[in-house]
Amino acid sequence: MKKDIGRNDLCYCGSKIKYKKCCLSKDSMASNAVIDFKWHKIRQTEGAIIEKHLTPFVQSLPKDILEMAWNDFIVEDELILDAQIYDGLRYNFFIPWLYFDWVSDGHALNNTCNNITISQLYLQLHAKNLSEYEKEFIHAINKTHFSFYIVLEAISGQSLTIKDLLLDTMYTVKEKSASQALITGHIIFARVLEMDTQCIMVGMSPYALTPNKSKIVLDFKKTLKNKARKPLDSTMLRNTYSFELRYLYFDLLDESFNAPHPQLYNTDDEPINMCEVHFALHTTTEIACVALAPLMLEPDAQTQFKRELKDKNAPKDVFSFPWLEKGNKLHKSWDNTVKGHITIKADNIIIEVNSQRRAEQARELVERIMRDKVSYQSTRTQSIESLAQKKTLGHKTKDHSREQDINLNELPEIREQMCQQIQAHWDNWFEQKIPALDNKTPVQAAKTKAGRELLELLFLQYEFANQRLTKDDLNHVDIDLLRSKLSLETT
Repeated sequence: MKKDIGRNDLCYCGSKIKYKKCCLSKDSMASNAVIDFKWHKIRQTEGAIIEKHLTPFVQSLPKDILEMAWNDFIVEDELILDAQIYDGLRYNFFIPWLYFDWVSDGHALNNTCNNITISQLYLQLHAKNLSEYEKEFIHAINKTHFSFYIVLEAISGQSLTIKDLLLDTMYTVKEKSASQALITGHIIFARVLEMDTQCIMVGMSPYALTPNKSKIVLDFKKTLKNKARKPLDSTMLRNTYSFELRYLYFDLLDESFNAPHPQLYNTDDEPINMCEVHFALHTTTEIACVALAPLMLEPDAQTQFKRELKDKNAPKDVFSFPWLEKGNKLHKSWDNTVKGHITIKADNIIIEVNSQRRAEQARELVERIMRDKVSYQSTRTQSIESLAQKKTLGHKTKDHSREQDINLNELPEIREQMCQQIQAHWDNWFEQKIPALDNKTPVQAAKTKAGRELLELLFLQYEFANQRLTKDDLNHVDIDLLRSKLSLETT
């Protein structure tokens, strides 16, 4: 096959038919077969070196070697992780690091392993046991480094396209299991080996980080470059900064597994606590609905309620509607703020809000409007943490005082309000200063190379979140629209 033949050129076989309709399919199959052969060869070589050569060799070394190496590997004495996590790190990450990266002080191995790795020591002592290809593998892998890679594309069961966040190099690695577990945006700590036109990962922590950690990695990159006073390269990451790299990874891993729940705030800058304010109702639901209707901020709300109350076919046992307040102090473009949700039944009123302050406001408001027609009973509060814990444990919150479970987001009026607020957010997004963009606006960031790099990582965060949503979900981000408005190439 000719290397420079185009799809629409006449086929080299002399058939006088275009190449794409003639020998392209056959050549592609042959090429894939060669690639698969090379990939299997390098993977089999990796397995043979680890299982046949290095594992028995390490077992013949002093017994405290593994413990010494493990203590060097972890880097943090105070690192507290679950035993199952340690097991995952040991097999998938520690063993390749031990064989191809760890360098003892020499005394641990009776001065036989000074400034060389275990695999290099084995090569010195037992070269006759290795094939030429295995020797080449050991030479090549001892020039590689661990780094933070962000997943740009994952083709399940086939391959990963990844980018080294520290060196800005890109690879397409053929990985079957990892490509099934990872999605676009994940950050992995791994080593890539390029050999015989193939790219494989030899050593990867099984615990991926979320894309919001990319800014921390880029800040770390700046720190290393300032230390080195020159561009980073693979040799520096392997020999000079390997400790710092693992330290950062374990720090981020510890934060991912052990970090406390962040404090959440509503748009009034109040800590979020889900509250229900309960009142006993001493009048009819009709009077209560008409009296509280103005809280919907609709001019004809009272008229609508009166019309609905006169309709014999309309249900009159439960009435639900939003409590709105004009404007929003955080988002100046918003017309209204959804302060809570009101449910009126035969003998009580329940107001659901998301902060203690709003619960107090709701009580004051209802008592002022309804006077002696209501009496306050209680405020029931649940923190976000306790609700999340109940959800994690599979608990269902039961409230026997309510006859129906109302999903606020599905109510048309609430959904409409949310749509307006989300649209307003993205309209203003282009001129908002964003921490992930070094406190620049997207418009400012798009003007520089460094800013565009940060924008790309931010879009990966959005894409990471999108993959868990349907396209009609209110929180789904239209990344192509953002790109086009910033005059960036769409994907």
